[in-house]
Amino acid sequence: MLMVVLLAIVPGVFAEIIVFENYDTTFEMKGDTLVVKKDMRMKNVGVNPIIPGEIHFRLSEEAKEGPVAPSITNFAVFNSRNDKVDSRQLKSDKEVDLIFTIWDPLLPQFHYDFVMEYEIKYDVKGILFYQITIPEEKTTIPIKGSSVTFRLPDKYHVTYAPDAKIETQGDTRVLSWEQGDNLRFEYSPLPLPKTGMQMVNIFWITVIVIFLVVFVLRIVLSRKGTL
Repeated sequence: MLMVVLLAIVPGVFAEIIVFENYDTTFEMKGDTLVVKKDMRMKNVGVNPIIPGEIHFRLSEEAKEGPVAPSITNFAVFNSRNDKVDSRQLKSDKEVDLIFTIWDPLLPQFHYDFVMEYEIKYDVKGILFYQITIPEEKTTIPIKGSSVTFRLPDKYHVTYAPDAKIETQGDTRVLSWEQGDNLRFEYSPLPLPKTGMQMVNIFWITVIVIFLVVFVLRIVLSRKGTL
């Protein structure tokens, strides 16, 4: 039993024994809030039983001044029986640490299924073109299989989304990534197509080109008028 407890609290050994076999995240936009749901399967891939203990998920957002802690509300974790799991959050200036605790032994090749839920407040950046970057997340357990889904009201059009698959389901536009790292995209209320560049950049390049063309034409016409 002592060895089991030690394995549960020594991070180096712990990381080699327990993995997230499935780690599927869904974000749904509701006003200025992102509703987050994570379906997770934690598996013991070692040869000995282990007590998982505290599981940590650290989240941060990028701001002009550097990493900042996002505002997290309605944080809860449920097991496969829909029982609420002991959970809490710790917040610093730079990150939020979401924690839940499992004291039940996990036998070799067995797994636990969990659902984690929380909400994130965020500020939309832009006027005609809005950008979202999903907060960076770090966990104490290796993730072997993951996916990310973002549900956006279909009144918006996705104009930039590297590596994302996009489809429409009812009144929702759904972006999905498999094992994605670049979870950043741009959307707009304007009915514009998705391109390989951010539409806000294309917009400003177009505006600059128009101004240059008008400026050159004015010079040419003024010279013709003096002849």
